[in-house]
Amino acid sequence: MKKILFSVFAFLVILLLSSCSNGSSGTAMLDLDIRIMPDKEDTRMNDPDHRQEVETLCNLFTVLPGPYEFTWDELKNVDGTTGREQCSTKLKIKLRLNKTLKSMSWGNKPLTEEKMLETVGKSYDFEAFNAEGKTSNEADIEFYTLFLQPELERVWGADGKISYKENIDGIRDFYQFLTSKPGTEYTLILDCGIHLCKDIEDAMAYTKGIFITPRTHGNMIITE
Repeated sequence: MKKILFSVFAFLVILLLSSCSNGSSGTAMLDLDIRIMPDKEDTRMNDPDHRQEVETLCNLFTVLPGPYEFTWDELKNVDGTTGREQCSTKLKIKLRLNKTLKSMSWGNKPLTEEKMLETVGKSYDFEAFNAEGKTSNEADIEFYTLFLQPELERVWGADGKISYKENIDGIRDFYQFLTSKPGTEYTLILDCGIHLCKDIEDAMAYTKGIFITPRTHGNMIITE
């Protein structure tokens, strides 16, 4: 009888430890409204060359319908009080290429692949918006923490800590997608920042979509 009780107790301990090891990590499918659109405050759209560059970046790919996978992982190497645990978050969105990005150049001087990678990494901004269509810069400050903070250039929560590293591999994958054949489909992984784990559920409910906004780089010529 003692052996049976011990076995049951051991099983319960293992189950409990297994549950704790998952911490506040999880996965959900989000039905987000994702839009590719120019910056509504861009004052240079009257310049034909600038407008052409913006339109090219807007039309390079299409966002495929969701829902989209959203994940959060508790940062295990961060000391914090109960209820203040931190989670790193990521969102996967599905894209289809419309036109192949051939090259970028300053005037008649084509960019090297290294410079192309650097430029591609900075060519799109990603901003979450709420039910009113407001981004974190437009909404009341008290709701700021409920916005996801999607970006391509950096990965937060590196090595389980509140820090970041440059998203070199992610940018290279995105570049290879843009320079592939039209019709190619690709899953873009966006880092959505570090949030209190206890706020994740509210953030998922509050965030209704993402604006993808092209960012131009002066007198750039883009060949598609």
